[in-house]
Amino acid sequence: MEDKNAELILKAPVHRAVLTNIIPSMVSMIMMMIYNLADTFFIGQTHDPLMVAAVSLAMPMFILNMGFGSLFGVGGTSLISRTLGTGDYQKAKHISAFCFWNCVGLGVILAVIVIFFVNPICRILGASEDTLEYTAQYLRILAIGYPFQITSGCFSSIFRADGKPRIAMTGTVCGNIINIILDPIMILVLGWGMAGAALATVIGNVFAFCFYAGNLLFRKTFLSMNPRNYRVGDKIATGGVFYRHSGFPQQPAVEYCLHLCQ
Repeated sequence: MEDKNAELILKAPVHRAVLTNIIPSMVSMIMMMIYNLADTFFIGQTHDPLMVAAVSLAMPMFILNMGFGSLFGVGGTSLISRTLGTGDYQKAKHISAFCFWNCVGLGVILAVIVIFFVNPICRILGASEDTLEYTAQYLRILAIGYPFQITSGCFSSIFRADGKPRIAMTGTVCGNIINIILDPIMILVLGWGMAGAALATVIGNVFAFCFYAGNLLFRKTFLSMNPRNYRVGDKIATGGVFYRHSGFPQQPAVEYCLHLCQ
């Protein structure tokens, strides 16, 4: 599977590959943070301090989901990049399917936990009697989108390993734009308040998820979301890579780097 993305990954000078990826990567990470900030801004236009406080209290859950997405996204990106370097394209499909379905499963588990235990979670986050109802309403609706949020957050990283940083950036940016457009409509025009803010965020996450899934299904890529490609073995779950079919050194990376510096 040779195309310009493969050429960028396998043959381009390091400085060119880094510069091609760095700007879309920075934009993606910035736009991920704007999701919650957009909700805070438009909720602030209601001039209800309790609603603003509720959005702020829910922020740790948003960061937690970003962390889970990064757990598979950053780890998967590293492993896929090293695997593509060995020319083992089939294993790259196994790794991406592993990341995709684990993110979906983890999102479902977290959604169920939050929906059924939302009040205790709100208490842990610091909600008072005044903010409990708003925070619980916001988190309960956001929980519906957890599988989409975690998976899209993961694949905004993983598509960069496939040499497609623009796709990684586009999914995040478009999902965010949808959230920003829907926020004032649902919060201020329709008067849905916290429910509107949460629903707009969920719709943005669903769009990003569908965008990445569509690219996995219909574009030429080293990646896969096919359940048949899901694997746990072959050192995929532990992050190892077999360096067969390549001239890569067998010794640990630190030892090899020290050898190069001598």
